[in-house]
Amino acid sequence: SKSEDSNMSISQSSGFLDAAKLTVGFFSVYGIALIYQIVAKQLLISQKIKMGKVMDRYNCPELLNADRLVANILEWTPIFLGSVWSLAAVDRLDERCRKFSWGYVGLRAVYLVLVVKYGVAKGGRNKPLWVSTFPSYICLIFLWKRSLEILAM
Repeated sequence: SKSEDSNMSISQSSGFLDAAKLTVGFFSVYGIALIYQIVAKQLLISQKIKMGKVMDRYNCPELLNADRLVANILEWTPIFLGSVWSLAAVDRLDERCRKFSWGYVGLRAVYLVLVVKYGVAKGGRNKPLWVSTFPSYICLIFLWKRSLEILAM
């Protein structure tokens, strides 16, 4: 009935539910990356101890891949989640936005696998990662642009 619709709580809003699911999916990818970073660090510490050496955690090239993986995911988090939740708040997280959002989450998962497999080039030309990186940018630009179109005054 009409009175039931007007009393809909935020938790019953499909936009908010979709945004929450996207957030859980995204943070699951981030959580896996963080676990990878922690495991890589602990394995390296163990290796250094066995060799009688001390590891300088913040000047350790062996951890570049794990550190860049986590940092890259975090760098784009505000644009992604900010756009998703802004669109959800005004009930504009439509099907197309959801597809781009889930695409982004999936591409972040692909990025994680690619970094673990190929590593990160110190010179910045990470061609094996481009299969995930550039499509991710397209997803972010779409969501950000959509947020600006809807919410900019």
